[in-house]
Amino acid sequence: MKNLEAEILELFQEKGLAAYEDMKVHLCPEADPKKRAAVRSIMARLYVATDGSYFLV
Repeated sequence: MKNLEAEILELFQEKGLAAYEDMKVHLCPEADPKKRAAVRSIMARLYVATDGSYFLV
């Protein structure tokens, strides 16, 4: 899960708010249920500001 968290944070660092569109792939019903749950958990703790900065709460 730490690797997945690092990948998601790296994606948001590169793309800012536009990364939400890329995250929809991991949240679609066809995705692996365990990975989808992990992504939802990470996304629930992630705050991305309009300037592209982010942090986990």
